[in-house]
Amino acid sequence: MKKNSGEKLLTHSGSISHGQAIDKATIEYKKYQQKTLSEVEKSFLDSIKRMNFDDK
Repeated sequence: MKKNSGEKLLTHSGSISHGQAIDKATIEYKKYQQKTLSEVEKSFLDSIKRMNFDDK
């Protein structure tokens, strides 16, 4: 079955349970969080940069 854009649609319910999908999403989000700085971390690093710049 295809929709108008030409992409294929699933014709069955799939083989991954809701719980497995939640677990996978949680793991991937934690990986993303480890690679991404929070606003507090960014602010902290900016303040250190400003302090180092002021010392010179």
